[in-house]
Amino acid sequence: MGSITDNVYFYYFLIHIPITLLMDSNYAIPENYRLTIQQKLYEFHINKNKDFLGLNVELWMKSFVLFELIFQLPIFIYAIYDYYFKNDKIGYSKKLWPILSIYGFNASFTTLICIIYIIFKSEENGIVGFEFEFWNLLGLYTPTFILPAYMMFDFMNRCMRELNDTKVKDQ
Repeated sequence: MGSITDNVYFYYFLIHIPITLLMDSNYAIPENYRLTIQQKLYEFHINKNKDFLGLNVELWMKSFVLFELIFQLPIFIYAIYDYYFKNDKIGYSKKLWPILSIYGFNASFTTLICIIYIIFKSEENGIVGFEFEFWNLLGLYTPTFILPAYMMFDFMNRCMRELNDTKVKDQ
């Protein structure tokens, strides 16, 4: 259907929908409005992974998650639709490339803030030094930094190539 990279993006978006709805949304939804399964998964995650970002959720984190629900979730759905159902060409539609680049920036930036917060606030939150919990927590957040950052540059480069090709054709 598409390149290996586009296939990875497709499965990333597909997997990220339930993660966003069942896990990430908990950072913004008050406990009394959560589904039972959401609450159980959230408690399991916080306890198992010592994710102190979810204990006393800061306003910046709630804002990031609200933006994920409002901006990113529809992009996941549209990207899946575009890639799998709508697109008769190979890969994602060119019209979607700038949006996916912007998504990559937004997702990698917000996750980078979480990673920085983990690095500098771990000891205050009971994770001393470079214990297993520290590396485990970084390991949970790092893939959602790396893949979107790569996606940002990938789609930005595709857009630039397309602009250059169009410029050459117009001359």
